[in-house]
Amino acid sequence: MIDAASDPYVIVDLEGSRNDEVSVAIGRADLVLIPMKGNQLDADEAVNVIKVVRKQETIFRRKIPFRVFLSQTSPVIMDKGMRDICDQMRENSIPMLQNAIVERSAFKAPFRLGGTIYELTGREANNPEAAIANAETFAQEIRDILIGASMQSEVLHV
Repeated sequence: MIDAASDPYVIVDLEGSRNDEVSVAIGRADLVLIPMKGNQLDADEAVNVIKVVRKQETIFRRKIPFRVFLSQTSPVIMDKGMRDICDQMRENSIPMLQNAIVERSAFKAPFRLGGTIYELTGREANNPEAAIANAETFAQEIRDILIGASMQSEVLHV
């Protein structure tokens, strides 16, 4: 059982489905993370999720923080289409994480081999150290957002 009093962060992966349970989870969330590959189809779907967030804000009468983030990006280049989509998000004041989840074999290997990225060797996946650094940087950014939101909430309740 998840207990908000003892578990400071609870992460729920909603697997991209849209239904009543997803809406309720969004309405109760401290932070909604919206993954987006750098293509127009994913950008359109991200906008649909943002609309659900906005609707839940009205229903729950509270601001629900969210961030769009790029996933499965190239470790080398950002193509023009992805750059244009990111520019459009910024122009429309859509908050985005600074860090993306890069496409790496080390993120896929645990599903095949079991374990975590921390247990991988260079023989099992190419450059697991880069995947670990990417995951930790990504997680730190999310943690910083949550801590900032928590501190802001405490100031408002004083």
